[in-house]
Amino acid sequence: MIKKSLKQYCSEIDLWDTWINNYKKYVPLFIKEATTKTDWKTWDEDVFKEFFERSDGQCVSSLRQGYFTKNEQQQIKEHWNELALLLKKIADSQDFPQWKVYQEIKHWIRRFTSQDRKAATNRLIASLQPNLLCTIVNEDNLRELLSKLETYTTVEHIDFDEGDWFKNSHKIFKLFQKVLQPQNVMDIVTYPWQILQHLRYIQEGQNNMNSYIEVGKELIEKNYNLILTGAPGTGKTYLAKEIAKVMGATMENGQCVMVQFHPSYDYTDFVEGLRPTPPDSRGNIGFERKDGVFKEFCKRAISEIDNTNNSGNGPIQNELSNDKTKKFVFIIDEINRGEVSKIFGELFFSIDPGYRCDEVRVKTQYQNLITDTTDPFYDGFYVPKNVYIIGTMNDIDRSVESMDFAMRRRFAWKEVKANENTSMLDSFGELKEEIINKMNCLNNAIWDEKNNEGIEGLSATYHIGGAYFKKLELYLNENKSNLKEAYQKLWENHLRGVLFEYLRGSFNAADNLKMLEEVYNSEDIQNDGMERQ
Repeated sequence: MIKKSLKQYCSEIDLWDTWINNYKKYVPLFIKEATTKTDWKTWDEDVFKEFFERSDGQCVSSLRQGYFTKNEQQQIKEHWNELALLLKKIADSQDFPQWKVYQEIKHWIRRFTSQDRKAATNRLIASLQPNLLCTIVNEDNLRELLSKLETYTTVEHIDFDEGDWFKNSHKIFKLFQKVLQPQNVMDIVTYPWQILQHLRYIQEGQNNMNSYIEVGKELIEKNYNLILTGAPGTGKTYLAKEIAKVMGATMENGQCVMVQFHPSYDYTDFVEGLRPTPPDSRGNIGFERKDGVFKEFCKRAISEIDNTNNSGNGPIQNELSNDKTKKFVFIIDEINRGEVSKIFGELFFSIDPGYRCDEVRVKTQYQNLITDTTDPFYDGFYVPKNVYIIGTMNDIDRSVESMDFAMRRRFAWKEVKANENTSMLDSFGELKEEIINKMNCLNNAIWDEKNNEGIEGLSATYHIGGAYFKKLELYLNENKSNLKEAYQKLWENHLRGVLFEYLRGSFNAADNLKMLEEVYNSEDIQNDGMERQ
């Protein structure tokens, strides 16, 4: 994984203006009230509620759990004049941490709570020192952020002081301050939580991707042949390459090759055929037999087996053994766009997992033209056991024929769903969640799998995948301020045409297309940007 700088990640996130504006509005008021007021009753009522009594959606963080109960609030308020002296010490010091005072407040509040309300206490302190402490008030979240920063960014290692939220929070703030200067501290302090959320989205996408890759790897290693099928734009081709990569096969090392089938692709391209030779000295042109891309690929794989055997590692074994033979992965993109039975010919038999050995050979159409006795296929063709085939297909394409059942049974099948493979949208940062919401709303209008309802004649295979929504990058400006216009261009230039083809000739096609456009343009649920625990 290629790491980015923390500054790069900060530039990717879509800032939560509502939360930031609320933070900027109230925190200076907290500091002013704590500096000048000794009785909570003399605080501005709205400011005091935001500072102490609100348990959800407060400008520093949203706790939901771990907040003070009403009884605990009452106990603390009855002794507020004692707490006020400590709060004033914090509010008066905007340049230096007050480690001792932090602990005094912590121990003082603990006298009036049934359990240690660490996050609620930390929130009060963080509300008074925006120059020194970040807005993440839960220690586990701080630990998670430090861990993710080391995993995904190039920042230097930071030691985590177990059990000391104050020092860890200060370290986090200083790190972001160093990276983001000369920005105002009131802006800087809001970044850590947003970056934590951003890295969570990235990790979630990677976990989903890794899950698909592992499942695909297991399927193909057991079955030798795998088809990745699913709605358009779900990243099937990318997944195929990633599966090959974890098997040790890449295009760079020559162990992975990809071709794309199309209606004019034929046997001579794939297996072998007669090709014209360069003109001789008299200008005469002849023809000679040439291996196709798949046959040539199989020769390279056989050569690897021979090298392994000669090195003393023994012949290739089954997958639960300690096999050291390199694996070769042949990817066929859009496998159903070609006439599969014609392209494969007699290889239709050879790719069967049960016949992957040199003892089961087939005579190709040009077998009699192979005169080189050193050719591994001199006595007939076979697919070696270290060759694996991954096909990708969109089985709703009306311009191509379906694969026949005999071909289908030779492959394992894995569906790639639009809502399960969204890592391709990680580059949008915090905007990713909104884009996924819009994509899911549109897809549920096409066909809702949960409720088994939608547009008649369509199904989940007609969903729109994330690759289409990634095209938003073509239209978004640098600060993403033109998001509404970018969505409209995505619809007009990419989505509308696909959906029109889905609905062409169907009942109420125009009305359904209009309905889908209205769903697409509807307001999405926004993340409010507050800390959730």
